[in-house]
Amino acid sequence: MASVTPRRRTPAPPFLFLGAGFGTSRKCLECQLCFERVATAEERASIEQLLPPALGYVKSWSERVLNFGSDDALEWHVSGDQDAEPTRQDWTAFCEDFERRMSAVHRIVPIALVLKDDDGTYGRRLSSWHHASLREVAKRFHETSLAEIAPGEELAAVCLSILTMVASSKRARNALTSASRDRLAEWSARVAVSCDRVPGESLVNGVLTVLADEPLQPALIEALFRHPTRQLVARLGSGVLIERARALLRNASSEDAEEVLSTVGAWMDLDVAAALAIGDELLALPAGPIEAAVAQQSRLARRAMAAKELVRTKSPSLTLYRHAQYLMEVGAAERARCCVELATRFPEPVPLVYGAAVRVLGLCGEPERAEALAASQLVQDAGVENSYVYYDVARYYADAGRLPEALEQLRRYVADCPSHASMIAYDPRVAAVRALPEFTALFGPHSSAPAR
Repeated sequence: MASVTPRRRTPAPPFLFLGAGFGTSRKCLECQLCFERVATAEERASIEQLLPPALGYVKSWSERVLNFGSDDALEWHVSGDQDAEPTRQDWTAFCEDFERRMSAVHRIVPIALVLKDDDGTYGRRLSSWHHASLREVAKRFHETSLAEIAPGEELAAVCLSILTMVASSKRARNALTSASRDRLAEWSARVAVSCDRVPGESLVNGVLTVLADEPLQPALIEALFRHPTRQLVARLGSGVLIERARALLRNASSEDAEEVLSTVGAWMDLDVAAALAIGDELLALPAGPIEAAVAQQSRLARRAMAAKELVRTKSPSLTLYRHAQYLMEVGAAERARCCVELATRFPEPVPLVYGAAVRVLGLCGEPERAEALAASQLVQDAGVENSYVYYDVARYYADAGRLPEALEQLRRYVADCPSHASMIAYDPRVAAVRALPEFTALFGPHSSAPAR
């Protein structure tokens, strides 16, 4: 019987290296080194001397983590010629030199993980070292020293890359053990808590993707809700969002009221039904905290309205009115409706809100309610100071094909604001009304010109 040659076992890699192999990047590259222990000052200096020259322009230490990278001329450094793009041989030499240098660093301070996350602009071919490292992370992340590194924003890139690589690799997903998955999710959530909004939200969504249909434990939900995302709200339901907001508002002290209301304001942007329910809770609070929450909502959705505008206007309903106008212009009618409904719940809301309400009801397919409100005294008696109400109602009628009614509202608007006649004459939002002979009589012969 023929003898069987035993299969040679691939030696275990000296340390975890995600991104090992052939990689290229456009313009710049940032890498991370995680160590088994904290390096001394002398060791840090030696390690920095070993970094690839092209990646020594950015260096930032944080306990057991070193972030390092290039400036915006990576290709020039790789090719050695400012006027020539690097060849495949140049990139190969760069990658091989990178691996040699990391091995030398490992001899100074043991490495837990290297992350070299190339974007692959000019090609990418990951080696067996990368794939073995990824499988090891999936199988035994809970046993690695990575899970013991104190969470901080400097770990965001490492954490997000691990989540993304595990989720996108079939082999890694198959190798993922429950203990490793749970520890990775818990560690990632703690890192997310320490991050600003954008990296924090990316980490929350990464955790949810890796967990798939696994139930979320209360402690994990608590951490993830520091950066609530649409994916998280969809997973848990808006009812959870409402209850958490109520609990925060109920338990907030005067010292942390501003931070709590900013959090609630952020959540209002995630779900229309939740926003209306949370709005009721806000209205039960004193005027100061209400203004703080509304100001936060304005910054989140419109992005351009600063909190000082609310202070200047002294009217939350006016801020919400302007917010609703913006949302209608960008096609977010349901969110605009949420703002209008919330604005009308304030004591003595500005009459301008009702003009916006007419438009938003028409956009949301409720013409009967829009008609009733347009004919109400709230709109008809708006007055000179709130004459833009007539312009909003005119736009509603124009969109509905009710051109004579639209013209009448434009006439009332111009009667109060004569200086705006030239604007209306060329405004494409009421272009359909120009076909009426009365429009030319009201605004002059130049008004029939096409909108520019």
